[in-house]
Amino acid sequence: MKDNKKIIIGIIGAIILLVGGTYAYYIWSSTENINVSINVEGSTVTFVGGDNVTGVLVPTSSKEGGIKKDITVTASEEGSTMSLYMDLTTMPDALKEESFVYELYYNDSTLVTSGNFANITYASSGTTTLTLFEDRSVSTTEDKYTLYLWFNGKDYTNPNTMQNQTLSFDLYATGKNATLSS
Repeated sequence: MKDNKKIIIGIIGAIILLVGGTYAYYIWSSTENINVSINVEGSTVTFVGGDNVTGVLVPTSSKEGGIKKDITVTASEEGSTMSLYMDLTTMPDALKEESFVYELYYNDSTLVTSGNFANITYASSGTTTLTLFEDRSVSTTEDKYTLYLWFNGKDYTNPNTMQNQTLSFDLYATGKNATLSS
């Protein structure tokens, strides 16, 4: 009799395992009854680069006479950082001059970076990426950056070969402790 009890308990246990395993498999493999929930926490950084940059560049004595590009950035939580890049997709040799300059300002007053297009190491083929800044903190209030491009007519003599040239670039950002959205 004791052996029969062990067999009956063993059979009942096997049935419970079989029914439980089948139910678990059904719950896991059913497209209608998936009971998995994932929550990803972290900040979202909203990057708004505005419209494409367009304009005509002529020698000017100040950055305000060139092309201006406004960029706004906002983080949903503190602790997020961002890096900003410019991909030079079309850059004729005639524009790779010391007098073709750029400046990037934070909130209209703080110079973040500046340079000229003669001192850049260009990719031998394809797109050249210019790092404007890396790992700057992004606030939960709106941060504003302004990029200026111009032919510096105050400090340099601009060669005639710079006339009628087409420049094309893309601005993009990456972030840490955040997901970028636009």
